[in-house]
Amino acid sequence: VKWGDVNRSQRIHTSGELERFSDSKPSVPIAGGPGTVGIVFNFYTRPIEGQKMRYGVAGHSFAGVVEFGPKVRARTLLTFGNSADPKSKHYFDQAQLYSRQTYKPVWYTLEEIKANSARVYRPGL
Repeated sequence: VKWGDVNRSQRIHTSGELERFSDSKPSVPIAGGPGTVGIVFNFYTRPIEGQKMRYGVAGHSFAGVVEFGPKVRARTLLTFGNSADPKSKHYFDQAQLYSRQTYKPVWYTLEEIKANSARVYRPGL
């Protein structure tokens, strides 16, 4: 059995209503495991009776790497996404990056931010 076939990430809403992990809901394979064995992407699961897969219940929520030099460069990821709203396209959009153990670029300069902004908000205008 492939590790990713049983070691999975699935986002469930934590609004106070009890939502359970489910083998029939979308999830992504995660190569991570317990940090105690030296794995960079810490990911902890627990078995739930009646489920084939094991879903993450703890681990990294944010990961990043930074290169310091004449121009600072960085790449980051959130294990789920930037939004807590299940209706948002950013609710679980970074999970694929986490699954592939890749990062997205960080934009530092105003030029980079403007080039990659979906929308801009200026208070008071």
